[in-house]
Amino acid sequence: MITVRIGDEVRKADDGGVEQWIAQRIEGMRREGNVVCVRVIVDEPDAKVTLATAGCSGGAGIARPLSGREQALLAAWRDRRLSDVEFAPGNLIAFLRQAARGERTA
Repeated sequence: MITVRIGDEVRKADDGGVEQWIAQRIEGMRREGNVVCVRVIVDEPDAKVTLATAGCSGGAGIARPLSGREQALLAAWRDRRLSDVEFAPGNLIAFLRQAARGERTA
């Protein structure tokens, strides 16, 4: 399962309307002058990882080697510049689509 947390709200990545929710939530927070924190939690047999945007505080590393799928997810996250403060909501949506398909390459 892949879930998305934006601020205090959480949705499953495969919920209907999640893409619209992502765009509206991020754009709304930015308009209000708030720092945007998005966490994507992947909890699947071949990947258990949480990825976070630059606006999120804290965070701990993973104290074990990453699986191939986890490495691919991290590479895709970086390639889509989701670690940048001003990431594009569309890049997050594209990342989630890719992750849902289980693609192993970025």
